[in-house]
Amino acid sequence: MNSNDEEGIKYLEIVIKELVVKGEAPANVLDDSNSMLRWWRNLEQTKQEEIQNQVKIISQTSTVIPDNKSQPKKKIKETKNTCKACGNVWFYGKKEETENVAASLQNAGKALTCCSGCLPALFIPDKEVIDLNKCPKCGSKAIVKEEVIHEV
Repeated sequence: MNSNDEEGIKYLEIVIKELVVKGEAPANVLDDSNSMLRWWRNLEQTKQEEIQNQVKIISQTSTVIPDNKSQPKKKIKETKNTCKACGNVWFYGKKEETENVAASLQNAGKALTCCSGCLPALFIPDKEVIDLNKCPKCGSKAIVKEEVIHEV
């Protein structure tokens, strides 16, 4: 027996002593090194079998996750605009259209409030309304609109 084997036996003896104290190993295992090795190998075999059984149970009860190809893709609809004057291309979606209409309505409500004599309404700032029918780069209204659908 070389020094590595002796160190391994000593370490195994320490571990088994702790298991005996906890009540997880019988006391007679510590009689000799052959008994310790036999008991330790038996324990390893038992643990391996337990792990294999757990793997079988998990593999039998696990559900198959479907691939993403079978799920429907989300579609995003946008408007593509191309300026005939400068060639600039820009996009806007439903969100921008809704925000633009909401800003226009808020500005109209503020104007009506001011007309009815409500002086504090003058201090409400105007919302910025972007004209979606003109080029943001050159200001031309000569644009071509095209509806584009992206799958995400």
